[in-house]
Amino acid sequence: MRLMLEMCCEKVSNIELRQSHTSGERNDSIRATQQWPCGESATLPERAVKTVAEMIKARGKATYYEVFVLEDLRRGELEMYKFFERAINKNA
Repeated sequence: MRLMLEMCCEKVSNIELRQSHTSGERNDSIRATQQWPCGESATLPERAVKTVAEMIKARGKATYYEVFVLEDLRRGELEMYKFFERAINKNA
């Protein structure tokens, strides 16, 4: 049972590692730049570095919190737009 749990944890870790090196999204880029100095990853994709650098230039920092705030703002704007279309413009 313990061996099976260890194998599952290793697979999840590998999936997260691959994801952080391929997608280039903000969360994944932050994860990649944190894994590399901790020794959890032997490589640091140039795309991740560029994404994090752009975030720092634009906002002064690159944290998970900042990324979630940006995503929540976008979601909030979408909800307001959907409300406006349904309630004001009467579009279903």
